Amino acid sequence: MTPEGATRDFSAAFRLPELAVHATADWILSVRPAQPVVGALVLSTAHGALSFSEVPTTARAGLVELMGRAEEAARSLFGAVRMNALCLMMKDPLFHFHLLPRYGAPVDHGGRSWVDPGWPGPPDLAEDQAQGDDDLVALQKVYRSVDWV
Repeated sequence: MTPEGATRDFSAAFRLPELAVHATADWILSVRPAQPVVGALVLSTAHGALSFSEVPTTARAGLVELMGRAEEAARSLFGAVRMNALCLMMKDPLFHFHLLPRYGAPVDHGGRSWVDPGWPGPPDLAEDQAQGDDDLVALQKVYRSVDWV
């Protein structure tokens, strides 16, 4: 697959820029369309890279910085205990991470209780607790309230 094709397919599958929270010249942070846990995000390259070795060297520090800020945001907004960052790229070859806040107890958000069904083990990516676009838009709004710079 070409970088252009991977970017196009990824953008459609993960609903970019519709669910974007923050973007830099190198990275796009967005709400994950499926929410195995409340506040799940996707951090993807803006360069069309299909592997880490293709990410420009100058962009790599920004990856670490944005991951750290996402972790801090999940802690302050939802009380996350930690953040799991999964770089799977099996179905979607564009270089990206699934950022999954982890919780040892239910989290109240949006008028209901969200659980982390995999805790304390690996996250269950097959789980989707979002009850439609309203949940995703609400999460996007909460994350957009963060000062990302």
